Amino acid sequence: MPLPDGFLSERTAIDREPYAYMGSRANGAIHRTDLCTGEGRTLFTGAAGLVAVGLKLDRDGLLYLVGSTGVARTHDSHTGEVVTTHQLTSATGHFINDVALLGDRA
Repeated sequence: MPLPDGFLSERTAIDREPYAYMGSRANGAIHRTDLCTGEGRTLFTGAAGLVAVGLKLDRDGLLYLVGSTGVARTHDSHTGEVVTTHQLTSATGHFINDVALLGDRA
């Protein structure tokens, strides 16, 4: 299944169910695709000013995203609901490209 028009996918995270999660550079949206059927849906529609370039999925079903705006978000990987948001930097021009997981920490 193709991504929505204008999605601008940067990274992909894959879990064991098996689903692939793609984040959008255009607006921070999250798209989930079933790797067995090819069917997909947008979990989080994003918003102006949001970016999603780094994605990691933990074993509890939380999807961690970072973006060039200095913001990190955690989403429920089944519903797309925002669990938490963290402003990592207040300075403009900082680009955060990826997130790493270590145990229960990002």
